[in-house]
Amino acid sequence: MVIALLLAQDKLSKLVAAQTAYAAETHAPLFNDDALGAIRYWAQYYRVSAHQMTETMRCESNFDPTAVGDHGKSFGAAQIYLPAHGPNSGRYVTKEQALDGDFAVRYMASHWKTDTWSCARDLGYYVVR
Repeated sequence: MVIALLLAQDKLSKLVAAQTAYAAETHAPLFNDDALGAIRYWAQYYRVSAHQMTETMRCESNFDPTAVGDHGKSFGAAQIYLPAHGPNSGRYVTKEQALDGDFAVRYMASHWKTDTWSCARDLGYYVVR
């Protein structure tokens, strides 16, 4: 179990490093400097609705990368629910990553079609699954 966790963390660290390098290469706007620009950029990259992502993130955290919700189980601007993102989930996310605005906006865009955000559901964005 410990070895699997360490391997998952190592794989995730490499993925985050690659994502950070990619963002630098592509000149993606930084979330803390331009949250809406970062949302538009990654929404376009992953071919999802920037409007729906913007309204969902506004509802989830009001764009606060330090937001904590769901009784301490959801973190960051995208309110990533950590119990659903454990080491064996295939989409492991740490608390530190969830609290990183750049990671959170790219995570939301890349998982928009597979994950469910409660605000997106409440706003009526998940009609067909």
